[in-house]
Amino acid sequence: MKISRHRFAAAQLIAALLLAGGGGGNGDGAETPSPENPTPIDPGDAPTGAVVSGVTLAEGWEDLREVPAPVNINGGWTDSVMVSASGRSLYFAYTRYDFDQFYRSGGTVWTVTGPARSAQMTGNEFKIFRADLTATGWDVNYHPVMACAG
Repeated sequence: MKISRHRFAAAQLIAALLLAGGGGGNGDGAETPSPENPTPIDPGDAPTGAVVSGVTLAEGWEDLREVPAPVNINGGWTDSVMVSASGRSLYFAYTRYDFDQFYRSGGTVWTVTGPARSAQMTGNEFKIFRADLTATGWDVNYHPVMACAG
């Protein structure tokens, strides 16, 4: 696990240097830590879930683990995960449809198996969500990137 943490920390340092000179936030638009807004968990110590086996990792990465709930949930289809430059936010697409059933049917069966992640999740089409690493763990919210401006 040390190799992946060191590489992750090096990537964070490079990203922080590239983003230096901003407006006092953490690079994700979040406020500066205060008693009302405590310092988030360090991304190198983020909460993790079960070990993922059967995956070949490259370039020295080891100890692959799931990201726990509320990011990973039972049911639905989560796809296209991106990590912010600070390592404190994950962006991902989610739909309530079951990918396994869709794939096995050759794209003809659309079965809803996942829960709605938020009140803003109307319908079953893919929506973008953002998971932020806070002082208490992961916080998942709908991200309005797909909202129309007019």
